Amino acid sequence: MKDFFISTSRKLFTPAIALMIAYHVLYQYIASFAYLIVIKVVLVILFIVLFLGWIFDYFSGYKGCDKSPKPIKKIVRYFYLKSYLIVVNVFCYYSSVYFLFFLGKKSILFNYLVLFLFGLFVGCRITRKANELFKDI
Repeated sequence: MKDFFISTSRKLFTPAIALMIAYHVLYQYIASFAYLIVIKVVLVILFIVLFLGWIFDYFSGYKGCDKSPKPIKKIVRYFYLKSYLIVVNVFCYYSSVYFLFFLGKKSILFNYLVLFLFGLFVGCRITRKANELFKDI
């Protein structure tokens, strides 16, 4: 069951965050929509699945490879090996605060920041997937 939530949350993370960003950015236009409660319920269910996946994934530990192409300093090596986890954690924490406190309604700067972090997150995922595919060649 734990593996199911972890794999489901990993697969649903990018689409769910894209839906949440679109909802918050377009909230002024869809505020008078008749079935707005359905959209909110779907987003809450997605958030609950993501949250359970994050919790299970956090307590199950990271099973990644710790080999590196010889960085010089320990702090550089740490950031190099854990860069994907750092980007994911920063994005998750900021998006949680963003959606919890409706920061998109307070200032446009918060929207730009969440879009920047989302782009950084998607870029890291694309890079990681490309590196995995190039190792197979």
